[in-house]
Amino acid sequence: MCGQSDIPTGKYMSTIKIGPKGQIVIPKEVRQLYHLQPGDSLLLLADRSQGIALVPQSRYEEIAALFSKAFSLVFPEEAPS
Repeated sequence: MCGQSDIPTGKYMSTIKIGPKGQIVIPKEVRQLYHLQPGDSLLLLADRSQGIALVPQSRYEEIAALFSKAFSLVFPEEAPS
């Protein structure tokens, strides 16, 4: 198993536990890496085959545009005019 020192700079890997209320704690190192503060909003993305990702809410518009484009490719007849 690799230690944290084997992980490239700017990356982080850790195990976390889900608490009884379904909450997780984002490790201090990750909060510092991404400059996360109490009250910040994150966007949760989930995919059965790819897993779960948390991204800054500020990237919502970028991600929404990607989903919109993908949706219009799959269902062109439902794309907005």
